[in-house]
Amino acid sequence: CVGFTLSTGRSDGEDVAYKASGNRLANGQFDPNRFNRTADNYSGRDNFYVRATAANVASFPYLQDQFNRGTGMVIVNPDPAAGAFNRLINYSTEDGFTYQDPEDDFETKWDGVRLNINHSFTGMDLTSLTSYDNTYANERNGGELTGFSPMREGDWRVWQQEFRLTSTTEGPVRWLTGLYFTSSESEEDTWVANVGAAGGMGVAPGIDINSTYKAWSAYAQADWAASEQLTFTLGLRYTDDRLSADNENWVRTVCGFTPSDTGQSAWTRDFRAAGCPGQTPGRVTGNTDSPVQELSQWGGKLGANYLFGDASMAFASYSEGFKGGAYDNRALSTGDDPIGPEFMKAYEVGYKGEFVDNTLQVNAAAYFYEWEDLQLFESYGGIPALVNVPGVEIKGIEIEAKWAPNEKWYFQGALGTADTEVVDTTGLNPASAATPGKEITNTPELTYNVMGVYTIPLGNGELSLMMKYRYEAPYFYSFVQNAGGYDESTSNGYLDARAGYVFGDDRQYEIALWGNNLTETFACGGVGYGAGAGGNLNFGCNAKSLGEAMYGMTFQAKFGEN
Repeated sequence: CVGFTLSTGRSDGEDVAYKASGNRLANGQFDPNRFNRTADNYSGRDNFYVRATAANVASFPYLQDQFNRGTGMVIVNPDPAAGAFNRLINYSTEDGFTYQDPEDDFETKWDGVRLNINHSFTGMDLTSLTSYDNTYANERNGGELTGFSPMREGDWRVWQQEFRLTSTTEGPVRWLTGLYFTSSESEEDTWVANVGAAGGMGVAPGIDINSTYKAWSAYAQADWAASEQLTFTLGLRYTDDRLSADNENWVRTVCGFTPSDTGQSAWTRDFRAAGCPGQTPGRVTGNTDSPVQELSQWGGKLGANYLFGDASMAFASYSEGFKGGAYDNRALSTGDDPIGPEFMKAYEVGYKGEFVDNTLQVNAAAYFYEWEDLQLFESYGGIPALVNVPGVEIKGIEIEAKWAPNEKWYFQGALGTADTEVVDTTGLNPASAATPGKEITNTPELTYNVMGVYTIPLGNGELSLMMKYRYEAPYFYSFVQNAGGYDESTSNGYLDARAGYVFGDDRQYEIALWGNNLTETFACGGVGYGAGAGGNLNFGCNAKSLGEAMYGMTFQAKFGEN
């Protein structure tokens, strides 16, 4: 038999968001009525900027708490009218609030096509997966309070093709094999514009790059049932990829300019390519050579499963994997450019079992990872960097349980630990704060989640009530990891709830009311940390949770077969 699926699609979107700016602390006094916030559905940025003396920071409990929580930027400067950071305060509109035109904020367009073909032969199935995507994005992450408005404009064209054969015969050996090809071309510009900050920013860093990526890989995997209880798995994969940039369009630029809030159109690639007309010092270029990343590498997996009856299984595996190099295209990026590939060796043992008449499922695993040249984000004095850390080790456990005692109740929970350590920094950029013995960034030592669902018949449908709680232990945002805890998160918990009603002859309709982050947890997803000019201390937080609960209602309808 032959199966054939062809689909095409297009989407266009514009972001409509309100940005408010002000200052948390001015002249050494706290003003709780002013703030800077950007929120868009489940993501957002909540930045706090502070100008104060070192004594203010040490003596002011609220400020010290925010500082320890990683929620503030502190400018240690006793004179608010002096220093290089006057631009942090923007009163371009009443009470320091500003509004960005949505047309300047975000625009995205996607065109794509998918082609899936399936054919059954004697003893095997053939699958062909083809796709082409063309994505355009023009986005602006406004930060009027600081005067920084990071921007990106890009066009990405990606083609992918995979052929896969899978065995269908009965017997002790099951196998699959395949070929994968991909090719992509991109034109991406990232830069920073001044959007009217008092005093002027003076520079507008940017990166313009045209890049090409080509890769192919061949893979195969076989499962051999040596007995009714014991099965061995062997997998191999060979990959060859190449990432390169156009000599004429790999350019770092710095333009001097006066404050402007006219939008991002004035600072495009064409503007910088023309030498930043009317600006001083004009266009300053950085590396214009064509950095090339090439990788030809074998990877694989060796594993074994052992069945204890029909309801439990133990397993063990060893695998080697890798990821190719990349460019750091952020406008303010520093560090290794480009970064090289990373390599990992993974060891894992575990157990899966079902209990209580198969209503309770328990999965548990222990793992140990060895990384060579792990790709990580870092901060060099508050400036973002993407680097290869030469040696990293991670070990931990993962436990998951699912229990359905009856038709009405369902419970689920999971727990994970991660003990991380930098073990080698040989050859790492001297600006890095990573040293052997430190933890890797953004990795909590403990996470867990629990969820309960209660479902009851109601009319022509079912009503489901769900509550979920997630917890993450403190972790470091950077390799600074100082005793003051400025770059360490707090422990955070999140409570979500949902009530959904499914109805219709085929249960094809659902209406739901939901609330997320009912604990109103504020948490940073990353920070910028480091010494500024004139002895000032810079610290900023990009929020992954804004400290506010979010409520909503959704309606869903299904048509045809699922």
